[in-house]
Amino acid sequence: ARLDDVQVAVVGAPNVAGEDFAAGLRDLATELLGERARFVAPRTDVPVVLRSLDVLVNASRAEPFGRTVLEGQACGVPVIGTDSGGIPEFVDDAVSGLLVPVGDDGALAGAIRRLLDDGALRARVVEGGLANADRLSVANQVERVAAVYRSVARR
Repeated sequence: ARLDDVQVAVVGAPNVAGEDFAAGLRDLATELLGERARFVAPRTDVPVVLRSLDVLVNASRAEPFGRTVLEGQACGVPVIGTDSGGIPEFVDDAVSGLLVPVGDDGALAGAIRRLLDDGALRARVVEGGLANADRLSVANQVERVAAVYRSVARR
C-alpha cells in the first residue's frame, strides 16, 4: 500500500528461469499492479533505458555478478540489490546502493521507498555508485593488471 505510486518496468527476457516463470511473473504483476507493471522486450539502448529509471532493482535470488547493478551505477541511477552472489562485493549498503536480504519483500519495498523519499540518500548512493563504476571500469581494471605485470617484470 505504501508503494501505490510506484510503476514497475521489467526489461529483457527470461534467462535462467524460463518462459513459464516469466509468464507467472507477468500474471502476478498484472494482478497486483495492473497497468503500473510493464514488461518490455530486450533493448540494445541500455544506457538510455537505465537513465530513465528512478531506481534500479535487482532482486535476484542468486546473482553471480550483477552487471545490471553496475551498469545502473555507471549511468547515475540509484540501485538496490540483494545480498547474494557478487552484488555485495561492489555495492556498499547506503554508500553506493542499498542491499536487502534475498526474498525479503518488506525490506525491498522499504528500500525502494527510502530511495524515493530521501533525496540526500539518493544523491549519496548515486555519487558512490558513480565512483564505484569508475573504479571497476575496464580501463581501471586493465591498468591494475598492467601494474601487477610491471611490478613482477621489474623483479
